Amino acid sequence: MSFIKRKRNMGFSLIEVVIGLAIATVGIIGILELQKVFIQSGNETNARMLAMQLVREKLDDIKQLDSYGDINSGADNDPIIVQNISFTRQWEVTERYYNSGSEQWQEGIAGLGAVPNVADGKRALVTVQWTDLDAAVQQVAQSEIYSRISLHDSTTLTESLAESTGPQIPYTSAQSPENPSITLIDDTMTVVPIENVESKETSKPVPTVDAKNGNNLIQFETVVYDQETDTQSIEDFSTINCRCKFNGQASASAPTLLKIDDGKLSNDDDSGQLITKTTGTVSVSSQPFLCNKCCKDHHDTDGVNAKYVIGTSNNHSHYSTALSKVLSGDYLEACRFRRVNGFYELVPDWVLIDFIIMPQSFFLDASNVTAYTSYIKSAVRAYMTGIAISSLVKPNRDLSEVISGTQQLIARGLYVDIASLSTSDVNLIKSEISNSNPKWLEMVPFYEVNLTLFADWSSSDTAIATVTEEPINTIVDETLNYYGTYSRGRMTTLIDGDVMITSTIKTDNTGVTGSEAITPSVANLNDSITVKVKTSSAGENSILIPVNCLTLNNKGKSAACHAKDTKDITILVNPSNINCNYTPQSGNSTAFLNCSKVPDHWSGQISLSKAGYTFSSSETNFFSSKFNFGTGVNELDLNKATLTSVYLPVTMKDY
Repeated sequence: MSFIKRKRNMGFSLIEVVIGLAIATVGIIGILELQKVFIQSGNETNARMLAMQLVREKLDDIKQLDSYGDINSGADNDPIIVQNISFTRQWEVTERYYNSGSEQWQEGIAGLGAVPNVADGKRALVTVQWTDLDAAVQQVAQSEIYSRISLHDSTTLTESLAESTGPQIPYTSAQSPENPSITLIDDTMTVVPIENVESKETSKPVPTVDAKNGNNLIQFETVVYDQETDTQSIEDFSTINCRCKFNGQASASAPTLLKIDDGKLSNDDDSGQLITKTTGTVSVSSQPFLCNKCCKDHHDTDGVNAKYVIGTSNNHSHYSTALSKVLSGDYLEACRFRRVNGFYELVPDWVLIDFIIMPQSFFLDASNVTAYTSYIKSAVRAYMTGIAISSLVKPNRDLSEVISGTQQLIARGLYVDIASLSTSDVNLIKSEISNSNPKWLEMVPFYEVNLTLFADWSSSDTAIATVTEEPINTIVDETLNYYGTYSRGRMTTLIDGDVMITSTIKTDNTGVTGSEAITPSVANLNDSITVKVKTSSAGENSILIPVNCLTLNNKGKSAACHAKDTKDITILVNPSNINCNYTPQSGNSTAFLNCSKVPDHWSGQISLSKAGYTFSSSETNFFSSKFNFGTGVNELDLNKATLTSVYLPVTMKDY
């Protein structure tokens, strides 16, 4: 008997299929909804990022405008399509005033005191809108304030010498160890004290170095202090070296000049006009912004009287990196800019007429300050009247009985910019000198500048003394570490003997930039001092302690204190048998403590204190250290056998 085994059909029942489909449908719907959320979130993030880019682009565009008057409200004519997203962009511009009392920008004029004729700045609010996937309007907005006196770059906001002025800043003439204030009075022409005397001084030049392209951008300011109004006006200069190439004939700017108006210097608003002439363009990309204008405009023509290079007939010569004269292709260039109405304008080249070096401590002696400033005024007068400056006698700056150790030397240059004045204005100055007008210096564009870090240095005998000459580099903190970022002019005396320290500098724009020569025929100026090294001192040791004060600004970043904060500091010297004098901060100067005539073998402690402040030094644990001269032991510099002087920067903070 046989059996037939039936095979059972395998599969899902209809109910199982329906239940499975229902579960799958719910899951798929959930995934789709979640994917929609992810897409919307991604789109929103991407759109917001693109919108912020459009905001920043417009703010940057405003910064590049050629005229402050062009900063006005507006909107793009057409939508901006980016990645299939349609954006609209508009910007609202409102005036802002700077309140010097609160040190803040404000919308109205309340509390300003003297109201300026023109607002100090403008606030641009840029808004970008778009429609998201849910048809909802989204937007981002950002604002920025543009000062009428600082638009193109991020350098210090300053007031131009031009007729339209920025916020006036109360100012006290500085008394700095290495930044002499020069009164604009010819003391040889008056015996009666003159009221309302103006004075002039220059900040330390600050280099910014682009190592990739070899650009050195040097910025500094010259301050003219008006005693009558207790205010300052500031000329802001930048000098840069660039790599350029010829670009044919085109419309470009003539030099921007100065003029004498009612016995004072001011900008010549009729200068800097556009003319057709030879032009250039940058030969290497990614150079600093100012190189665009330097390469294009720094060419002369007989079409105007004003020249970038004084004494030029038609265009001045240009040279390759091999210093061969070229009329096409690549060439080297260096340009000088002065801020005019908020913008850096190209002006005639620097002309160095005198150069002088000295120890950093030179200006601690009031008689040296008087002798030096008198010499500077005599040099300007000699230059304006055609007298050889070499016939003048410089103040004595030689060093005698210097024991082994280190000290900073300073190089200062004197520039006179008659190329920025018309022939009639130059003749007016000469006439005022001839007529013994003691205020003729107010009409002369002269600048006395610290060139220590841009000059070349050498020693006649490196066995007796060496002097540093390190490559130029960017200085980040000119207040606390001006000579420490890279070293030039730092002298180290080693053994007994006489040595001559010499410093040399080029007289054209490259003397300020410290960069390679751009012409084979550039003149140099040099100066030397004699140093007599003696390993035992004669009781003439000194201690110089600059005191740099820092506070926190409203953004939580370190900033310089007010001058008043450096007053009322308690100074203790133990033992008290040395003479220490403290000078608080004044204007742009640094507070400092100077202890002179410290005897040999003096060992002691010096402390500075003020309630609410901490004092520190980067050199050593200053307040637990002792100064010990002449014994071969000095806790501040154990590498030196003996020291005749100590230069010790100290920082005070209120945070």
